[in-house]
Amino acid sequence: MLSLRLSAVLALIAWPLSAQRVLQPFKEIPAPGIANAVSMGSTRCDSHGDIYIRIASAPDLTVQLLTRIGRDGSIATFNPEKVTDPALQGWLFLDFAVTGDAVWLLAARRSDGSYILRFSLQGDYKGVLKLEADFYPEQFAVFDAGDFLISGTERKGRGANEQFRAVTAMFDKHGKFLKRIELDEEVKPGEKTPASAQPYLEVSSPITLGTAESYGGEIYVLRATASPVLFVISSAGTLARRFVLEPPSPDSRIGAMRVAQGQIAVEFVKPAPGAKQSGAEGPVLYAFSGSVYVVYDAFHGDKLADYTRAPGLLGSFACFDGRGGFDFLGEAESGTRKIIRASAN
Repeated sequence: MLSLRLSAVLALIAWPLSAQRVLQPFKEIPAPGIANAVSMGSTRCDSHGDIYIRIASAPDLTVQLLTRIGRDGSIATFNPEKVTDPALQGWLFLDFAVTGDAVWLLAARRSDGSYILRFSLQGDYKGVLKLEADFYPEQFAVFDAGDFLISGTERKGRGANEQFRAVTAMFDKHGKFLKRIELDEEVKPGEKTPASAQPYLEVSSPITLGTAESYGGEIYVLRATASPVLFVISSAGTLARRFVLEPPSPDSRIGAMRVAQGQIAVEFVKPAPGAKQSGAEGPVLYAFSGSVYVVYDAFHGDKLADYTRAPGLLGSFACFDGRGGFDFLGEAESGTRKIIRASAN
């Protein structure tokens, strides 16, 4: 932990606050093994900078698998269809997590609950855990010791009285329920709060779960509320730290988060030019090309730097190395994928 704090201090020295920096692409890595596939959900990366993406083959989008694109363009797949037990077929793929020695898929069967599938880093199926969950799991992260932190929703009431509530709970490495973790999203008196904070535009459901990342033995959970709240959960399942992050503008919304080298990089997406504003009918369109990437200190929540994309830098935010380097997953003219490396240096 001392080394992590030291890295954060060094980052503060090396990155004084300044005007927004512009991310310029400097390298492209082709991944020709993926073509004519539709991306499903967010991308992630591991400590080596390899990128993981959920894809579905067009036109049948019901068949999904997880694919790893290596920094050298190599491909590996992690497919629920590799589960050979006939009783464990028909998965609904919900989320995934990556650790130093395994890839984990959060999956559900509509009839009998939720499961976690474990694969080797080479894509070999290694086993399954059934979760003792009394709510609907949607997102998860893995502690270094192998326990799981899982977020989801539970429904209370029926009809006009129906309400949905966000749930965060901890499970052991065997899928056994340990405890619920209460995460209070209300901004407390004296907390740093953006003066211009307002509700996000076009929230698709009563609950926005945000995103989760593991780093340094802890798990970072970011709730995409009007004033984004970041919770840091210890391996014991206790709340270690809690920050209210200041977004770059009141109309921006959370896109993705990455944690590396004692720093947190958060993507804020802004409405596309001419998009409908709050209160208007219809969905609000967001332009990822106009995203702002704010880097915060992982131990105190202070803003260290912010970045914008150079014109023409397209693709989804995938990796952050903690030293000012960002990776994006783009698409080539041929329809295949490519990794785009960028920095402001």
